[in-house]
Amino acid sequence: QPPPPDVRPQDRPRGTEAAMGAKGGLIYALGCVTGGSLSYAATSWYLSKKEVPRDERAGDGAGLAARAGVLGKYGLPQEEHFFVKEGTFATSDNWRTRCPNWVVEHLTPEGFKGKGDATREKSSFKGVAEVPEMFRAGLQDYRDARQFGDYVRGHMVPAADMKHDQGAMDATFFLNHNVVPQDGKNNSAAWLHLETLVRKVAKKYPHTWVLTGPAWVPTAPTSGDSPHPLEVRYPVVGSHKVAVPTHLWKVIVAEPAKGKPLMGAFLVPNSPCDNPPAVYKVDAKAVEDATGYEVFPQLDRKSAADLCSVEKCSEKAKTFFKGAAAAAPAENEE
Repeated sequence: QPPPPDVRPQDRPRGTEAAMGAKGGLIYALGCVTGGSLSYAATSWYLSKKEVPRDERAGDGAGLAARAGVLGKYGLPQEEHFFVKEGTFATSDNWRTRCPNWVVEHLTPEGFKGKGDATREKSSFKGVAEVPEMFRAGLQDYRDARQFGDYVRGHMVPAADMKHDQGAMDATFFLNHNVVPQDGKNNSAAWLHLETLVRKVAKKYPHTWVLTGPAWVPTAPTSGDSPHPLEVRYPVVGSHKVAVPTHLWKVIVAEPAKGKPLMGAFLVPNSPCDNPPAVYKVDAKAVEDATGYEVFPQLDRKSAADLCSVEKCSEKAKTFFKGAAAAAPAENEE
């Protein structure tokens, strides 16, 4: 039997499925409300424009199972795990990788005015209680990772983007929601250069949206003389088998007061590197091909200008952590 008219895919704005997560997703409040014009998760706009039927948001997949008839008698697996809170950011969790699929934030200059009262010293990395234990990344997983390489807990939404509110900064330290195993020399160099570019843009333009996430990109086998198909190879760390991404990505959309929006996409290898963002600039389609997700699907890309044609993507951060992860500030744990 076809779905009710109010939930037919064709009745939704293009890309709403991708922004909200697949049917049967779980919506959970993450972080805290900062209010005013400070910041709003971009995906909350979708929810306000097109209310999702209650069964579409059921955490146990009940709505999807009900629509599947007898096929769903004993329930069906959840396809996405979507968490959103206005004022901080929204994230789509992947329980197989124990990492986020993607994280979206909305930044404005107001959020960066002054030094801000929030500090990392008051924040602690922690697991997500709402995620079942077998799928939940834990602190010990990341400790175990250190014996295999220079892996650190890499933020997707940087804590430094949330200096305006301690609760918002605290929310960036939840493992499944916002953290991946990241090469320490990448985290403290190339990735930091890209994060610094984001903050520079966000302080300049009235509105900036940023999508960030991990990717597992196929590569050619390194051995054998005969032709081989591309392969996706990556380690998993800890007892919960947290997947180490091969790459990390960001897509930035800046909205000026007048004129065209600016768009820039970046795909960075999760390995030691210290190049400026321009080296990792790609077409947004490259990110979509690597992840299987449409990025900002409601943006008319033909009307968007190249971010790096306006901003200096060839610059490095003026200050950054030197050396391996051991040189970076110690993080609190719970």
